[in-house]
Amino acid sequence: MRVLLNSFVARAAGGELPEEMQATMHLFYRHRIIDIDDELLKYLDGWDGPIYDGSSCGES
Repeated sequence: MRVLLNSFVARAAGGELPEEMQATMHLFYRHRIIDIDDELLKYLDGWDGPIYDGSSCGES
């Protein structure tokens, strides 16, 4: 597993992330600043913790 800041990699690649660097999940989604609207799994804590299901009760 690799954890990268996508913005740095995208800038280095001319604005687009290479296929092998595309995100496959979101970690620590409980602590997000903005909501991400995509189809990737959103783990509230680490990769082995609960998954965000879109409901407000999923974050308590």
